[in-house]
Amino acid sequence: MYIGDWLARREMLTPDKVALVDTLHASRPITYREWNRSANRTANFLRDGLGVRKGDRVAVLAMNCVEYLDVWFALSKLGAVLQNLNWRLTPRELTELTRDAAPKALIYGGDFALQVNEMRPHLPDVQHVVALDDKAAGDDLPFSQRGSFVDAPPSEVTLDWDDPWVICYTGGTT
Repeated sequence: MYIGDWLARREMLTPDKVALVDTLHASRPITYREWNRSANRTANFLRDGLGVRKGDRVAVLAMNCVEYLDVWFALSKLGAVLQNLNWRLTPRELTELTRDAAPKALIYGGDFALQVNEMRPHLPDVQHVVALDDKAAGDDLPFSQRGSFVDAPPSEVTLDWDDPWVICYTGGTT
């Protein structure tokens, strides 16, 4: 069943069709095959490198980019839940929302390193902090580590139609 693995289904149906155009990297076209394999690699990184399992939450504070999409679809392959964070919120507001969802990992874009550093001491449930680009702070893991993981599909998890995939807070703290 393809409840949690939409990209695997798309790769099977139209592997060579362009799925995305990465405008941040020379408008590089990405096929469904390439995207699915990248998401598989990301899922294996999250599972084997960070210990993310079904039901775990992973927060992302980043601007739109292909890597963000890879994380989103990788989490679905694991049955894990994306907590997307609104970059317009203050560090205090982001901290409250992140504490409420209790993610296992926080992934951030380099533009948000200062906000993450301000939040960091107040996030007891976050076990791993991952930088999407080369602007990592301190001991944060670089997202590029996913390159050392295989692009084979992760082990299948059993999902139900009502299993969550994304937690969307409306913003603010009320």
